[in-house]
Amino acid sequence: KLFCIGFHPAPFPIGRGAAVLNWIIIESEDTSDIAWGNSMFVMDEKTDTGDILDFEPFLIENRDDINTCYFKVYKSSLKMLKRTLPEINSGKYNRRKQDNSQATRYYKRTPADGLIDFSWDSFKIINYVRALTSPYPGAFFKYKGDNIIIWKASIGEKSNRADLDVGQILDIDLKKGINVKAKNGTTIWIELISDETGSECWADEWVTENGLKIGDTLK
Repeated sequence: KLFCIGFHPAPFPIGRGAAVLNWIIIESEDTSDIAWGNSMFVMDEKTDTGDILDFEPFLIENRDDINTCYFKVYKSSLKMLKRTLPEINSGKYNRRKQDNSQATRYYKRTPADGLIDFSWDSFKIINYVRALTSPYPGAFFKYKGDNIIIWKASIGEKSNRADLDVGQILDIDLKKGINVKAKNGTTIWIELISDETGSECWADEWVTENGLKIGDTLK
């Protein structure tokens, strides 16, 4: 009878639009923690422009991926409902207009936007993996024309191997994955992937089955 309540995983008016959490992780310059939050608002005829009813902050930690970020969104939404619904019921609630001059907006991503390039530094590659892992379509690289999706990866030690190019395999660890060279000597450990058949497997298992070895290039 009063209004329709919406939730949006951003500190309004910053972060209006689509795929906000994905974009925030991707745009991070490194893997530092990010102060963020969830807004409870009044829905109106436009997208994400309604008055703010409540806000609950949370931290996007460097250990988070998109899946664990949504756990924090759900938890913060419950906190706001428990806090604000009694106020609405009593008629004593705050309704704050957004400052449109401070607004930022993000736009919908497509699966094709998940293509990574090993000429990027390791932080950028890892942030793509974190931002696009399950339940999203995943970050991927091209190998012999096929999309190889990376579901799990971590930053590796820097390499002084000037003789190797980006995208070349530095190490294969049968208990860890494959270590691949990125920009400026940075490296990433690719751990869990989906191959061209769509089957998930460990990255070290995939390279072994495909006859790849140290020094080979993923392209």
